[in-house]
Amino acid sequence: MNSTKFLTEAEREELEALLRERIDSDTRNVTMLLMALHSGARAKELLALSWENIDFANRAVWLKTLKRYKRKESDDDESAERKREASAEKHRRAVPLPKFLFGALEKLKLLSPDKPFNLSYSRLREVWLIYRPVKKPLHCLRHSYAINAYAKSHDILALKKTLGHSSIQSTMVYSEYDHSVNELRKIFRVR
Repeated sequence: MNSTKFLTEAEREELEALLRERIDSDTRNVTMLLMALHSGARAKELLALSWENIDFANRAVWLKTLKRYKRKESDDDESAERKREASAEKHRRAVPLPKFLFGALEKLKLLSPDKPFNLSYSRLREVWLIYRPVKKPLHCLRHSYAINAYAKSHDILALKKTLGHSSIQSTMVYSEYDHSVNELRKIFRVR
């Protein structure tokens, strides 16, 4: 995995500091980016969130993997949607979020009682362009979360579940990256 696909530690710290600084003045947009950074949610998963998906008592967010079901030619629109929903429900996962994020979520619930992030994908991308610390795609937040989570836990199965991967092969990329970085640090005696 090359560094254009994730935020370095310094870039992540810079982004988080900027977002925390602006959380009161741009609550929805900043909270949305912080949730992406702290949950590994895909853009479509964030945009599909409802308030029922946010567990304030246990400080977690329930994400649904939306890309599981591949429509067949024989499916009508209603059938395809029903099957996609059933697949997404089967692949729901809870991701714990940091405590500070729930103050912003409570404020956001008052501002936007229908849905946390009621905006289009193109608007989400525009928000990312405003706040990104370096020229990297929005999806880099997901990779940054995964790299950070794996470095802390070294639990590849938990990471697979958290990211909503159907195959362990997809998740192994983070293990291989972590191993490579640690081996290079040993060779060059870098901390």
